[in-house]
Amino acid sequence: EQCGLTLAVAGRDVPVRELNNVLLRDLGERIALSSRWPLVIDPENIAQKLIQYSGCSLLNFFYPSDMEAERLRLSLLSMLRAGGVLALDLLSFGAGVAMEL
Repeated sequence: EQCGLTLAVAGRDVPVRELNNVLLRDLGERIALSSRWPLVIDPENIAQKLIQYSGCSLLNFFYPSDMEAERLRLSLLSMLRAGGVLALDLLSFGAGVAMEL
């Protein structure tokens, strides 16, 4: 905004109670029919817990053991086979970004 640029972000707010239907089950097939991957901004880590407890693969970007090639390969293959979610947790990577996105 300071440089005269405006940012238009496509997306929607999803209540916590609908997160399972929207993110994991993809009711309405918005994720399947889209050419983009979902980005979840969740300051309270509710989505992280949902993904973790649902049996999907959750890898932490800042843990070297999670970013090893073999671990990434196994996680991707197991989620492709099971039809699950492979999520990458960036922790507070965007902490400096305004939450008004």
